[in-house]
Amino acid sequence: MNGEVIATTTARSRLPSALGAGATLLFIGQLHAAQVSESAEQKPTSQLSTVVVQGARQDENQRAETALKEVAGGVNYVDSATVEKGRVSTSTDIFALQPGVIATQGGGSNDGTRISIRGSGINKGVGYFRAGIFYLFDGLPVSGPGGTPYELFEPLGLSHTEVLRGGNAFDIGSLYLGGAINYVTKTGYNSAPLQVRYEAGSYGYQKRQISSGQVLGPLDYYVSLTDSASDGFQDQTQGKSAGFVGNVGYQFSPQLKSRLYYRYRTTDNETPGYITRAQLKDDPEQANPASVNVRAHRKQPGSTWVASKTQYTFDDDSNLEVGLV
Repeated sequence: MNGEVIATTTARSRLPSALGAGATLLFIGQLHAAQVSESAEQKPTSQLSTVVVQGARQDENQRAETALKEVAGGVNYVDSATVEKGRVSTSTDIFALQPGVIATQGGGSNDGTRISIRGSGINKGVGYFRAGIFYLFDGLPVSGPGGTPYELFEPLGLSHTEVLRGGNAFDIGSLYLGGAINYVTKTGYNSAPLQVRYEAGSYGYQKRQISSGQVLGPLDYYVSLTDSASDGFQDQTQGKSAGFVGNVGYQFSPQLKSRLYYRYRTTDNETPGYITRAQLKDDPEQANPASVNVRAHRKQPGSTWVASKTQYTFDDDSNLEVGLV
């Protein structure tokens, strides 16, 4: 069993009261007896005691979870606050123990996660991942169901992850039989002004993160820098990555708000290739000799994802969202 050590230091600031405070309504009612007779007039009026009604305003995560639960079929809501109590190396740690979702690392320690939702798992061969599943960042598409480059999927810096299992993703598009996964980034409203995280474990595993998020009047921001490295259990499975995630939002009015997103990440992962059952029994740490001879690896020198989303809320609480990627 691999052992990990996780250290997290967080300094939090108080959010604006309009966002984090619960709403309190005070009702005072009085009941007077009707003057139906002279004797009734002589009776003192009766007064009800004070009635206090309290209600809590839902934050963005709670609203997202409520909306997801309204889907008639199978869905998963994965709160990153729960995930980050343990190791968060790759996307496999997000989907661990999620009903209807199986996620494993391809090639040992690298970011190439093989995901199967309700048994879809469409894979065309060595090194192919995620075909048949539609991926989104903050409700905006990363690519189509034909496949997605994995180097952009940094599991740290997320607020939560939404999974629409199988045909429940048809509301997004008719081609998404394998399901849909939406990674939702943190913003200044649900992050700390400064957070430093360090993870370490077996086989040379290390991961570092420094992040910051704040609300500054109508403007808020969130930024996160990460890097990681691992030697892997099997030969020829070393991997390393580094990336940046950030967004800036602005509230123009109570009805109109806009947000700009930016992601950049680079990875370099060795690939061990397949070994036979006999080789596995003889030495489970060995790699395919052909892969070792050519130092097989997959290097992503850097991928960038830029997007913007503007939302307008009408008087009946319906929303119009316009996005560009």
